[in-house]
Amino acid sequence: IKQGIPFILITLSLALIAKEKNNFTFIIFSLASILGIIILNNDNFIDPLFPLFSGLFGTSMLLLSINDKTYIPKQENQKLSINRKEIIKDIATATSAATLTGFLPGLGAAQAAIIATSFRKETTEKAYIIIVGAINTVIMMISIITFYTIHKARNGAIIAVTEIIKDIDSTTMLIFFAVAIITAGIANILTIYLSKLFAKMIIKVNYQKLCITIMSIITILVIVLTGIQGLLILITATALGILTPLKKVSRHHLMACLITPIIIYFL
Repeated sequence: IKQGIPFILITLSLALIAKEKNNFTFIIFSLASILGIIILNNDNFIDPLFPLFSGLFGTSMLLLSINDKTYIPKQENQKLSINRKEIIKDIATATSAATLTGFLPGLGAAQAAIIATSFRKETTEKAYIIIVGAINTVIMMISIITFYTIHKARNGAIIAVTEIIKDIDSTTMLIFFAVAIITAGIANILTIYLSKLFAKMIIKVNYQKLCITIMSIITILVIVLTGIQGLLILITATALGILTPLKKVSRHHLMACLITPIIIYFL
């Protein structure tokens, strides 16, 4: 499907833009595309993806949280009742959407979630959490299969693994899957208990100070690792990341900074 990748990406991008029904969506998509083309086609930038994504999805959200004086309300422990048939339906939908986007470059969990929820008349908060959780799990598994079949690493975790294991054979892939199933089971149990403990502790944290601390760490790391040019990328990306929610545009359209350069590359 290599020859068809750019056309698939164009079709999905246009469909997601049209679904939003917001005049600013195409403008945001275009600005992110231009930013990505300029940055990724310039060999003078050092590790440009770090300041780029830190600005688009990190510091911009933190600044908006500080401006809105966001706080974490008191958490309440409640039992959830979820229909088993609905869970199976949500997982099946998420698996289909994640499989579609998992093999395509530039698309991730956010786009898969939009596709998955498009097939439902109504998506409850519970259903959305199940869908997103399933999508992230499936995409990680797809990333392993992708590296095994076409030797392409789709995310940072797989890149880190390839630094240790240069090639993945069928036995290694089965070991990965077995480990994933075991750790998912352990993580499920731990999450139930740790989330209750975390919920009690998090309300004691000064959220404003936490945001400022995280932004300071990100800025320092960007300067140290990527220099002044990286700082300029961070500032520009942060500005675009702030503009997007202010214009009521979904943040996943900012992924155009990767999608459009990929489309141009394949064309």
